[in-house]
Amino acid sequence: DKHPDSIIRRLSRRDGFVGDRTTIIFDSYHDKRTGFSFTITAAGVKGDEFVSQNGDNWDESWNPIWYTATTVDSEGWNAELKIPLSQLKFGKSDEQIWGLQLMRNYFRTQEHSVWQRIPIDAPGLISEFGELRGLLNIEPQKQLEIQPFTVTQLETYPAEAGNPFRDGSDFKLNGGLDAKIGITNDLTLDLTVNPDFGQVEADPGAITLDAFEIFFEEQRPFFVENKNIFNYDIDNFSADNLFYSRRIGRNPQIDPEVTDNEYVKKPLNTTILGAAKFSGKTRNGWSVGMLESLTSREFAKIDSDGQRRKELVEPLTNYFVGRLQKDFNHRNSYIGGIFTATNRQIEAPVNLLRKAAYTGGMDFMHQWKNRTYYISGNTVFSHVTGSREAITETQESPVHLFNRVDASHVRVDPNRTSLTGSGGKIEAGKAGNGHWRYAGGITWRSPELELNDIGFLRQADEIRQYARVNFRTLKPKGIFNQIWTGFDMFTTYDFDSNHNRTQYRFQNENSYKNNWWSEFGFIHSPRTYSNSYLQGGPRYRFARENAHWFYFGTANSKKLRYVAGYVYSQGKQDNFSYLRFENRFEYQPTNALQLAFNPEYERNISKTQYVTQVDYNGGVRYIMAGITQQTLSASIRINYTINPNL
Repeated sequence: DKHPDSIIRRLSRRDGFVGDRTTIIFDSYHDKRTGFSFTITAAGVKGDEFVSQNGDNWDESWNPIWYTATTVDSEGWNAELKIPLSQLKFGKSDEQIWGLQLMRNYFRTQEHSVWQRIPIDAPGLISEFGELRGLLNIEPQKQLEIQPFTVTQLETYPAEAGNPFRDGSDFKLNGGLDAKIGITNDLTLDLTVNPDFGQVEADPGAITLDAFEIFFEEQRPFFVENKNIFNYDIDNFSADNLFYSRRIGRNPQIDPEVTDNEYVKKPLNTTILGAAKFSGKTRNGWSVGMLESLTSREFAKIDSDGQRRKELVEPLTNYFVGRLQKDFNHRNSYIGGIFTATNRQIEAPVNLLRKAAYTGGMDFMHQWKNRTYYISGNTVFSHVTGSREAITETQESPVHLFNRVDASHVRVDPNRTSLTGSGGKIEAGKAGNGHWRYAGGITWRSPELELNDIGFLRQADEIRQYARVNFRTLKPKGIFNQIWTGFDMFTTYDFDSNHNRTQYRFQNENSYKNNWWSEFGFIHSPRTYSNSYLQGGPRYRFARENAHWFYFGTANSKKLRYVAGYVYSQGKQDNFSYLRFENRFEYQPTNALQLAFNPEYERNISKTQYVTQVDYNGGVRYIMAGITQQTLSASIRINYTINPNL
């Protein structure tokens, strides 16, 4: 660097990715789809990510053990990295051939330089890497890591008069063990005893105003390792997946029945008695994953005028997941499958839970013409069993709502003891090589599909058709570094052939030569029906909706940075409207200190907010109300980093 005094050496937490930095990525599987990324900044801050889906997914929760040091001199800055081979995955061979990419970021100018040139219109990242050869007679190391842990928690709060479980403070001491055993260098056995959610950061605060569950990312170390192998997304529009690891150790599902003078203390999470996971990817393209876990019975404590009793709120449960995938056709194609099983030891009063649940499916992808074009798809099936009460509860849950009064294709059958459903996706399109990209496809979820024992499913009974096309420039032009413009649309139906929704969206994203950026877009929804809004009532039709938004931001390399924008949505005849203004100020007075101020205004108006349903003159009436909600909020955050290794 000709101007070493201008090298930006900002401190941050791990995976901060700010300041001048360099990155090395190894495709040690040489499957042209996955990679192990190591980043070091000029300030000595580490960043590491597991890269999958040919560069579409970067997982920052992967935290290998490696070492680094940096210096700055009159010619620029230097980085030295020491990465143990045990942290990489590769097969046994006389000569290793790995994919390799080196990248450098000049933060003050937002410029990048790379070792292997990758065209901006390339259909992927990992598949375009250069090759690292000459690694002869490297003996894969069998990894052995044992990590015991203890967690202490102290929570203080105002004491609640008369409640013996809320006396002003709660103290918790817990412990467990994580272990990792390398069966081979590319196949690993992970073991855990009593993993704790307290090992990791708390989930972000979130409140749901409807009947649907909120999806949270996995952060526990045992479940993070090789999680891409177990992943089985149904589509790209939702979080629906056959394996949602947060089910293991979930919140107990049963709420005990108590009287007005009784107090309850219910466990926050279910204890994982033990879990084992065998996973990895072999040099000949086999991805293998098996997971087995057992969670304990959980009881709520109930106090009634000093008399204590306990009540079962979660049964003993066994979980199993098996996943297999094979690359072929020079790594341009794959085919795979998955099977899951959940089995519970059902006893009163948890007979409202399903006794057993089995899901499975097959997925595939084929690419041709240098990965320019592709076709991909998957199938899904589910079969759940339980008592009549449990299956009736499932039929009436927000996921299914068989009790909808106007549904002719489903109905609640109180005598059923099982449900069997299916789903899937098929998509084809152009992924790169040129200005244009496009795709189209269809997804479906049958009314009886149920994945929520060990997976995640927001809503069944839906068929979605979609298409998208986008255009981007490949060279700077005028004041622009790059222009990206896209259009997409979708329509949804249920299995009763009801046309529920149509939406069109146009959006534009620009980056400028001064490293500012902007984006804007429009959405038009001429038709929106909901089968779930009235929670068992008839289909509800929303007014036609139009929405638009605009955001812009200044260059990230500046000490003072600013982002501002708005979102506005309005229904026909002002049936509803939504407005949000956002501002974000960030100031970096020193390399170690960052100040952030984020004021926001939000207004939500609806004339048809669902409240409840009541019986009236022998019929059911659905009560709606007007609601106006206005929120003015501001967050202030101060980050001071003492050491890059903290």
